[in-house]
Amino acid sequence: MTLRLVATITLAVAGLVAVPGSADAAVPGSISGIVRADGLPMADAYVMVIQVQENGIYGRGPLLAADTITGPDGSYTIELPPSGADGYSVCFVDPNWPFSDYDGQCDDQVDGFAPFPSGAGFLDTVPGSKKLLLTAGQHLTGVNADLHRYLGANGGVAGKVTQFGLLPLKGVFVVAKQGGVPVLATYSAGNGTYRITGLPPGSYQVCFSAAHPTCRKALVVVRTGVVTKGVNGVLSTKS
Repeated sequence: MTLRLVATITLAVAGLVAVPGSADAAVPGSISGIVRADGLPMADAYVMVIQVQENGIYGRGPLLAADTITGPDGSYTIELPPSGADGYSVCFVDPNWPFSDYDGQCDDQVDGFAPFPSGAGFLDTVPGSKKLLLTAGQHLTGVNADLHRYLGANGGVAGKVTQFGLLPLKGVFVVAKQGGVPVLATYSAGNGTYRITGLPPGSYQVCFSAAHPTCRKALVVVRTGVVTKGVNGVLSTKS
């Protein structure tokens, strides 16, 4: 399960010294964003900044550069020295770990730790790894996460939100409803993708809210242990 991978990577970086700053450490930058759980702000979420570097006799591997927890509104800011060419990866964990109902996640990727945290230890080899390059005095914002529930006996829906089927839309509110009543919701990621998990089996209306909310006409059938993909939203506006 994903939670076991969270535990593995957390134990791997715990106790490691912080990544030494470079000569430009006197001019730090920062990384900031918001952590949500099924679309709602998550307070006290654990945020780790990980960097792959040479680690003495252990060779090249992950080092914990910095960590923090989110505020009541789910926001966080971490001050850091310039990353250099190796870049940083930011990972997010539910504050209730190891008794969490939610997947961990790195950066803004909707699939979480699969098979390893993107960039956390295998930044150079995992396809799709995201390197956040931070220069002296630079402030990277919008490094967000939306954690998702484990499937368990439930299911989910996933897809992409675009403008006119072309431009990916970030930050669109996506909600699964039954009988007009919201059940679970989330926001689309930077590439327009979204994922809602933890839905009990049944039929759902999926709606996408920007300036003018749009709902899919056909109901989406959710089955046990399955994420129904391709439930896309096409909007005529991005605001």
